[in-house]
Amino acid sequence: MREFSFDEENWGMCEYIYCENPVKMQVDEAFDEDWCPLARRPYYQLRGRPVTPEQAMEILIRTESLWSWEFDGNKTLPCYVGSALFRNSYYNIPLDWRTGWVHPDGTIGQNDMTGFKYPEVRDIMTDLVPIVTAFPYLDFFAGISYRDEQIGDQKDYHPDDWEKYQKEGFTALIECGVWVHDNTVEIVNENKAVELYKTYEKLYELPNKAIYESDYHTTQKSLELDWDYFRRALELVGMPDLDGFLAEYEKRLKKRAEWNNGWYQNVIKSMSLKNGDA
Repeated sequence: MREFSFDEENWGMCEYIYCENPVKMQVDEAFDEDWCPLARRPYYQLRGRPVTPEQAMEILIRTESLWSWEFDGNKTLPCYVGSALFRNSYYNIPLDWRTGWVHPDGTIGQNDMTGFKYPEVRDIMTDLVPIVTAFPYLDFFAGISYRDEQIGDQKDYHPDDWEKYQKEGFTALIECGVWVHDNTVEIVNENKAVELYKTYEKLYELPNKAIYESDYHTTQKSLELDWDYFRRALELVGMPDLDGFLAEYEKRLKKRAEWNNGWYQNVIKSMSLKNGDA
């Protein structure tokens, strides 16, 4: 395991590298700076130590993809952190699903594909270091597989690989892992990744495994993620001009109805908004 550091060209990371309590970055010797997983958008499974509901609310709203997709990042929400590798997308207007690795009750975990293609070591660190800086209590592990976007069906595998998957489950697909713990981000090799995934699975995986699937909160129409939750989350992080922002947000939702009325009506129902003319 070696220490990882950014060169001077990555000036945007300086505030995290030279802050009072800098995040440690460690990378297995097997991976150089240009390494990336085999898959275009690697399928992963993430499990972690739960946080409190209030902590979950803060993480969820400060990493919500709405800010980078629909609004102007931290110009709209000054405390915006972002999370592109592992996504939180509960209120993103252009998307027709609600998903995230942080759940309102504090559960940490998700089965999904990475948010960007062929994530290199530098990409992973650039994404996770600000998150760990903002939320140093986070403790989770993500097993990164060689599968692209999803586990797939038997026809997608070599017979030997399929047989191994049937015997061992997800760990048979792991190529490497990303470990966040003790104010540290580590990228670990396959063997250590399998070991860590089993440990975190045993410690933290819930009996209801369906909650980790990327479509869970969409299909369940999670009531805890309603308009009131959204408002309270924004109040928690000190959203400037809250009422003005919420009015603009609803206006943009209604504008979407001009080309996708069915989806807008689903959003109205799931967020408990009053139905109105689009």
